[in-house]
Formats: sequence, structure tokens, C-alpha cells
Amino acid sequence: MATIKVTPSKLNEMAEFYKDCSVPVDDPYILFLANKDGVTITGYISKKTYRKVVFKGDNALEEAKLWSEQVEEYKAEKPIKAGWVDVNDQIGSDEVGVGDFLLPMVVVATYVKKEDIAKLKELGVNDSKKIMNNYEKYAEGVVKAVSDYIGVNYIPIEELDTYIVKKGDTL
Repeated sequence: MATIKVTPSKLNEMAEFYKDCSVPVDDPYILFLANKDGVTITGYISKKTYRKVVFKGDNALEEAKLWSEQVEEYKAEKPIKAGWVDVNDQIGSDEVGVGDFLLPMVVVATYVKKEDIAKLKELGVNDSKKIMNNYEKYAEGVVKAVSDYIGVNYIPIEELDTYIVKKGDTL
């Protein structure tokens, strides 16, 4: 994963550049979402003087360097094996949200019995970050496979802000 900071005008230029491979997105904080040659590019809008663009995928760094020399690169500390690493019973969670709290946060946790892992594989459920604009299929697959063992928590941005202000803490 790679991240760059750009000016508002550069962000608009990028949105125009990626328009042929863009994916519809209904989010007031995302100017564009595109999938180009296996790289997912997301251009975020904010009130800051700069804008953030995140690149995810095998060639994320190379794609980011087309736009900026100053690229923040994030690498996993250990290589991750493809597919399910452990085929025993598992508990897992995943969250969706932006680090600077521009959007609501959604957290999902589930318990998967080892006999259900095959069902998830059949449904193509393996890594939520590899699913572009088909989140409904992903969620539906999880619910069908492990419907007795799933919890979802949606925290609207207003509540998230209130929690942080009241508690004086971060999540």
C-alpha cells in the first residue's frame, strides 16, 4: 500500500486521468475510486490543505510514483500466504473506516467453524480488501456461511466524534 499527499487541483487531475477505470462510489469524502491493472486507487477529499490518495495492490508503489516523488509505503512485516493460512476454527474481525475519522466506522466480527471455511472459499470470501465494488456479495457470503456467528457494529461519524470528545481518548 502506498499513500501520497496532493493539492486539490492535482486530485482533480487524477480523477480525470482515472475516469475510464473508475468505480461508482457514493461517499462524500471520496472524489474517485478506480481499479487500474490490479491497483485500487482512492482519492480522498478533506478540509485540509492537501488531499490524500491511497494506492493498494501489487504495483501500488509504482502507480503512486507516477504522481509524486514523496510516497509513504506500507509493507506487511511478514509475507502473507495466499488463501487461508489456518483451516481450523477461527475468530476474526475487520473494520472499515478512515483513520482521520471522516467517515463512519463499521466493525464486523465472526466465528468460523473449520467446516464452514470451504463454504467461504466457494463464495469467494477470502480478503475484503481485494473486493472492489462488490461488498454486498462479500457480506452476503459471510452471513450465509456463518449466519449464527456474526456481529456487526455501525458507528455513525456523529457518535464517533462524540465518543472521542467525551472520553478524551482514541479508539
